[in-house]
Amino acid sequence: WFLGSEVVEVYAQMNRIMHGDAVEVETGGLAMLTFADGTFASIDCSWSRPFNYPTWGGLTMDLIGQRGVVNVDAFRQNMTLYSNRGDHPAWLPWMSDADRAMIAEFVAAIEEKRPPSVTGLDGYKALEVVIAAYRSAESGQPLQLPL
Repeated sequence: WFLGSEVVEVYAQMNRIMHGDAVEVETGGLAMLTFADGTFASIDCSWSRPFNYPTWGGLTMDLIGQRGVVNVDAFRQNMTLYSNRGDHPAWLPWMSDADRAMIAEFVAAIEEKRPPSVTGLDGYKALEVVIAAYRSAESGQPLQLPL
C-alpha cells in the first residue's frame, strides 16, 4: 500500500550462520521484491548482534526515489529526509509509541465507520510475500505472485 504498486516477484535467501547453535530458525535473510510498476525493494534482516548488545537489533528503512531519500529509524523514532534540492537534511522525530498509533487508527476506523488505512487485504498480501520468500529460499528460484 505504501508504494501504490503490488509485488509480482520474490527472490530470497536465508541462513543460520549467526547464533545457529542457539536457535532453530533462520538468523539471516535477504529478499528482493519486484513490483508491477518496475520498482524493486530489498529486505535485509538478521539477528547479527551479539547477545550482550543493548537492544535486540536495529529496524531501519530507506526509501530511495527520484527526488530524494527518506531514512526511517524505528528505535530512534525519527525520519530523516534528504532532498535533491540541496537543502539540509530534515530530521522529523515522531516521539510516540508506534503500537499505540496503529491501535488508535484501527479504533478510529471502527468509530468513523470507514476502512482502516491498512486493510486485511494488505495484511494478506504481506503474508503472501513472506510465504513466497520462504518458498524461494527453499527452491533457490524467484517466485511469481500471486501464489
